[in-house]
Amino acid sequence: MLRIQLFGPPTVFDNERPVLIKRRTTRGLLFYLAGVGRPVTREHLMDRFWPDLPLDKQRAALRDNLAKLRVSLPDKRILLTPPEVVSLDSCKVWVDLFEMQTRLFSINSIAWKIPEGQPLPAALYNQMAEAVHLWSGQRFLAGSE
Repeated sequence: MLRIQLFGPPTVFDNERPVLIKRRTTRGLLFYLAGVGRPVTREHLMDRFWPDLPLDKQRAALRDNLAKLRVSLPDKRILLTPPEVVSLDSCKVWVDLFEMQTRLFSINSIAWKIPEGQPLPAALYNQMAEAVHLWSGQRFLAGSE
């Protein structure tokens, strides 16, 4: 399973081994796709990453960066590229952002039921502590500038 951490300095791991993606734009493309968590149109990616280039250059840049990203990934099937959209296979990628959202939803669904003045149940406290440990830096995508 590919593990992408976006809280703090963005990192990519294949199991416990770091995955090196040399080009900044290619890394940015991976982090963007991971953070969005759903298919994104190629047009949207071209506008987001290369807004000042002519359309033919945008297409070439996207094609080039998708090819470089695919080569960098430990499992080439992680990157899904049907004709009109691009995404990551959510069955093969774990992203801390979505893990945090899931945990916060679970915490919130329990926490509002606790009467005022009552201590937190140990299980809820443990869920909160685990959520805090997902955070590995001071800012979201720190150091990605």
